[in-house]
Amino acid sequence: MKTPEEIEKLAFEQYPRYITDPYNPVEDGNKEERDIWIEGYNQCQQDNADKKFTLDDIINSIHQAELKHKKNYTEIYELMKTYLQSINK
Repeated sequence: MKTPEEIEKLAFEQYPRYITDPYNPVEDGNKEERDIWIEGYNQCQQDNADKKFTLDDIINSIHQAELKHKKNYTEIYELMKTYLQSINK
């Protein structure tokens, strides 16, 4: 299992800080996506502590995030799928 610090680092690799307003550099355009990615990653770790990740696990986690946030997260799904496939080898 990854530590919270490792998960946050991975999230920043996928969703780096994105400043949309140069006059307000505190505003991060990727914060919500990064938080959702972290939430999904943590949920997958909890749900699958004793087994490998499956595609169904990823689909269910993303579907739950979509319902919660009322958005379509196809991009997040593809990134998580690729990453989880790489760590399950």
